[in-house]
Amino acid sequence: MRFEIMNKTILKVLTFAAGLAGLASCETYKVDAPETTAVSEFDGRWVCFAYPKASPAEPETVFMIDIFNTTNNDADKFWIKVIDCLPYYGYNLDCIQFLASCDGKALTFQADDVDAEQPKACYNFLLEQGYPTAGYMKIVEATGYKASIDGKIIKNSVETAAGTKVDGIEFSYRRVDPSGDVYEYTVKGMKHTGWAEDLQEYVDFLENALG
Repeated sequence: MRFEIMNKTILKVLTFAAGLAGLASCETYKVDAPETTAVSEFDGRWVCFAYPKASPAEPETVFMIDIFNTTNNDADKFWIKVIDCLPYYGYNLDCIQFLASCDGKALTFQADDVDAEQPKACYNFLLEQGYPTAGYMKIVEATGYKASIDGKIIKNSVETAAGTKVDGIEFSYRRVDPSGDVYEYTVKGMKHTGWAEDLQEYVDFLENALG
């Protein structure tokens, strides 16, 4: 794994921090009305398993993906945050943000070695709120990243715990850190429904990874 995973103490810290949510720095989601923008087929929140390309049999981590429209509400591009939900740095998560192009008819998206950076804040899956990133808190570098992505949205392809269908997302992802370290994943997941039962397998994975 990219970093040494902390033990169950981290999970206790996260639980305690959730109780202090009112004191935490919150993020304002940039899309006031998701699914009504020029990139409505893509925007919103997605939860995914990330499989390392070197050993793809088992996922390495959980990615939360936030997609939102540009300031000009362009139909052919969007901003994307790739958030690693494992708390390598306590509740300051590792996250990079970059601009990707998209095709609303083909439901595809792509970026090729584009500049990326750690934004001020990202959604913390376990805390269920926005929180400052590791980059913004200067735990890791905030700038100097490169990202490549190539993926698609698959309409009504994932069955939820309630038996309904939601959109799926799949993409290949390559990240180059300022240090020059390269990480490559195959990522697969679903639109975030907000229902606890739909997220249980992702929560279980994170808790097991924490030991």
